[in-house]
Amino acid sequence: MTLAIDILVRADADLAQAKHPLRSLAPGRSRATSIVEILAPLFAGARPELACAFAEGARAFVRAQIDAFPDNLLWDLDLPLCAWWRAASASEDPIGTADRLLAVATELQHLFGCGTVLHFRYTHDFVYGFDWAKWVGRDPEARAGTAPFDLAFLEAMRTRAQELVAIIDAGGDATYPSLGQSSARNSFPFSREPDAELAIHRALAAAGQIPVAAWQREAEVAWGKPWARWREQAATRLGHGTQATQAADA
Repeated sequence: MTLAIDILVRADADLAQAKHPLRSLAPGRSRATSIVEILAPLFAGARPELACAFAEGARAFVRAQIDAFPDNLLWDLDLPLCAWWRAASASEDPIGTADRLLAVATELQHLFGCGTVLHFRYTHDFVYGFDWAKWVGRDPEARAGTAPFDLAFLEAMRTRAQELVAIIDAGGDATYPSLGQSSARNSFPFSREPDAELAIHRALAAAGQIPVAAWQREAEVAWGKPWARWREQAATRLGHGTQATQAADA
């Protein structure tokens, strides 16, 4: 078990090198929970080989977030990491399940981040469930039983990212144009500059208008509320709305 904890300590050391402070959206708490604090209690009593495999995968995921989203502002990972651990622990193949979940989650960071033509600025929409709620809402009959960090959703996001990259690589279209090499993509009708991003999402968290409370180890999640509209309204109310968008929401 010592080896697994050592890997988590290295993951926290990686996070300490992030460009911005490790902020949380948790009401009443400013700093995100450390990776050691999230996972060490779950590893107690677990098979050492599973704990080590999961710790390695978690560190790779964290490293991918740092590399692909250097401007990321909010770092709550309690719920995603705990959800993946629960799924792996309950599986007939715990190590294989952990490897698959964390590998796809890690790949998503690189697909959507600054290293590809998609170049979104933050991982917030994934971690806090806006992407998931929108995805379920497009086909609730088939998708309502899929939780925010389930493999089915992760794989759907990977497919979507690959489709979008292909469109943009082919010259783009009205919805997903090519951007300048240094330009981050904003597909929303409000500012996503850092001050605006923090103000909008802190207001939403205080009002209970975040789809996934990623700062909790366990949380009730719901897709069928007007999350996108609430976010636009908060942006307008706070003076961060804009008239133009670069692209339709993915």
